[in-house]
Amino acid sequence: MTGPGEIGVPRGHVGSGMQDLKSALRALRRRPAHAAHVVVALALGMGAFSGLVAYLSYFTRPLIEAPDPGRLAWVFRSTPDDPHGQLSQPDFYDLSAARPGALRQLAGWRAFGAAVRGPARTVHGWGHAVSGDFFDLFGARPSLGRLLAPADDRAGAPRVLVVSHRFWRTHLGADPRAIGTDVVLDGGQRYTLVGVTEPGFQGPALGMSLYVPLATADGLLAATTDRDASTVSVMARRARSTTPGEAAGGLAGVARGLDATHPLDAPRRFDAVAVADYNAWPPDDPLVRGAQALTLAVTCLLLLACANIGNLLLASVTARERDFAVQAALGAGRPRLVRQLCLEGLLLAMAGGVLGLPLVRPVLAVIEGYLLDTVPVGMGEWAQDTHLVVDPWFVGGASLLMMGAVAVVTTVAPAFALGRRDLVASLRADAVSGVGGRLIGRRVMVIGQVALSVVLLVGTGLFLQTLEAARGAPRGFQTDGRTLATVHVPPGAVDGAGPAVLFGRILDDVRALPGVHAASLVSRVPGGAMPMELRVSGPGRDVVRVTSNIIASGYFDSLGIDLADGRDFDARDGEDGAPRVAIVTAMAAARLWPGQDAVGQRLDVHTTPEAPLQAYQVVGVAADSLTGPPARPFEPHVYLYYRQAAARRLTLVVSADASLPQRLHDLLRSRYPELAVLDVQPFSEQFRRGVADLRLNADVASGLGVLGLLLAVQGLFSLMSYSVARRAREIGLRKALGADRAAVGRLVLAEASRLIAAGLLIGGIGAAAFARVLQTLIAGLDAGRPASLAAALASMTLFGLLAAAVPAWRAARVDPAASMRSL
Repeated sequence: MTGPGEIGVPRGHVGSGMQDLKSALRALRRRPAHAAHVVVALALGMGAFSGLVAYLSYFTRPLIEAPDPGRLAWVFRSTPDDPHGQLSQPDFYDLSAARPGALRQLAGWRAFGAAVRGPARTVHGWGHAVSGDFFDLFGARPSLGRLLAPADDRAGAPRVLVVSHRFWRTHLGADPRAIGTDVVLDGGQRYTLVGVTEPGFQGPALGMSLYVPLATADGLLAATTDRDASTVSVMARRARSTTPGEAAGGLAGVARGLDATHPLDAPRRFDAVAVADYNAWPPDDPLVRGAQALTLAVTCLLLLACANIGNLLLASVTARERDFAVQAALGAGRPRLVRQLCLEGLLLAMAGGVLGLPLVRPVLAVIEGYLLDTVPVGMGEWAQDTHLVVDPWFVGGASLLMMGAVAVVTTVAPAFALGRRDLVASLRADAVSGVGGRLIGRRVMVIGQVALSVVLLVGTGLFLQTLEAARGAPRGFQTDGRTLATVHVPPGAVDGAGPAVLFGRILDDVRALPGVHAASLVSRVPGGAMPMELRVSGPGRDVVRVTSNIIASGYFDSLGIDLADGRDFDARDGEDGAPRVAIVTAMAAARLWPGQDAVGQRLDVHTTPEAPLQAYQVVGVAADSLTGPPARPFEPHVYLYYRQAAARRLTLVVSADASLPQRLHDLLRSRYPELAVLDVQPFSEQFRRGVADLRLNADVASGLGVLGLLLAVQGLFSLMSYSVARRAREIGLRKALGADRAAVGRLVLAEASRLIAAGLLIGGIGAAAFARVLQTLIAGLDAGRPASLAAALASMTLFGLLAAAVPAWRAARVDPAASMRSL
């Protein structure tokens, strides 16, 4: 008798894990094409899943790029109106000097926008005025020169500047000799360029272009000495082995000291909140909801991929049936064979997951491009250095769990089929091949693929319908033939003229251009995501929150908005001592003075609850129009006159022929070189950007839908091809008995149609539930529209029948004589 190991049975325990692993690896090496197919499919699915989970984690698990981020904490000034308020600049410096024992570093920053006068032209840059510990707290390193230090953040220190790597490359020509040169910012202040940040640095949240010391940024910032002004964002690093609660206790002592020396109307309260415990993104934000919806969709795709791969593994089990039977005859027990099959699935799942992880960064890069594209026209290079910071442990953990789930889902059906098969009977020469004689397992998986594909296609259709609805939503004004050009006026830019005077000159020059029909100015272009808000009331009436804008005369003509009553702003309103005037929309008039004539009424503006009221006289009523993002409902709106408001950055709105943008750009550059031009764009660009988040949802969902359709079609094609090959004798016999080619083809198509119909039925039910879930996540999504379901069912039916047509054609060409000889 031969001993163990002499006829292929491993020595020792027959179920040894190492031997099972080696057997699984050998089995995969014998079928490289099959293994590659499964791994690539899983890698694509896992890469998309991990990328979208990373995108979701950006909103749900706050993370800051910094050394030891677990010890970082936000420092807030808490008030009844805002528990997460900023600090005033003087309070920040007093807090920084006191430095409670629980805090090791304290960094503060304020955002600003400034004209940057360069050797060739003036450009606009967004920046942060930062404290001395800012760069050290976030672990920044220079790529050139040095970064700002505490010695730079002192009153009377030399004015120094650090720029981002992108700004240095784009606007300074990547010239190393720029270090040490002077750069003139707003207010005519000269700053010496001392360094360039490393590529990709973005600090606490947004990647800015300019960094100056907070103490020497008085020409760029307002309210630098006002203790009532909440202007400075603050973050601290806790000492080791201390808790946010202990840090908050130290902050309370500082607050009491400041109340004693610099009392305010209400006692100060400073709070320290760990970065992981504070999420600036509200859960109902459209971007957060969109990320949740896409994560659900990609999970659906991954399930579809699992069904597809399970189908392939079932086919593999069938092809290896005699091999399994031989192993069983040589002593390998059925449990060991099932374990080996499961190990193969686990190895494939691990390989797919590992190869899918490198796809996370490209997926995030695509998403970042969409997010940066949401910046409204007029904001220039706002936050263009920003990238998504994600929690690698969360993403890795979610991916690992999904890999395990994929391994289980893809191997259960093949292992179950192998466990039920009579392997001894398979060794008979005349045994009919086929695990699961009626292909029940593979048919079920194909039906599941069709159903999941329908769910994905319906979701895609709903996303596309939502996007189109937003694009076609009423606006209340015209955008065709309109051009936008945003201009930033530095203090004293031209002959000491104030911004209002200079904007008036620019407006006159633009109106004089050939082909210009109308031109005006606006502070916030409609269609952007950040309309201004005001709290207004009539005398003795309730306070109403409205959106607002600052405009020049001719704004309504420029956009084709009707002025229903009263008059437009004119030159009289800009004279010294002229009363403050406002124009309200019909909706605002109805809200404030129902049943009354709004023209001539007094409008009280509440800038803050403590500030005195500012009284305006209503001189006109304009038709309602869109003020916020596309598809947002019209809101009560108030227009203020630009000559009565201090605005240094306004946008020209020009109605003219199509050749205007370049001529407008040339005019501003040649006649006003001291000014910074942020954007010159057609108005349509504003609405393209305004739906960038919806385009992201629709484009990603479309990609997932197409992949799902391809997987379902591939699974159906594979099953029908195998079925035709397995039934070649039966088909040959039918043809020998008189069946023609058309009848044979119809037989195969009928079988495929039954599978498709079952999948469509189940998918339709699942799609209805999925649509209801999406409706709770995406604003404006209408789950009741039948068009998406009808398109999904039609697409799946068409492509499913096309996939079955090739096997049907092959069945029709089976040679009956050859089939009969093989009997």
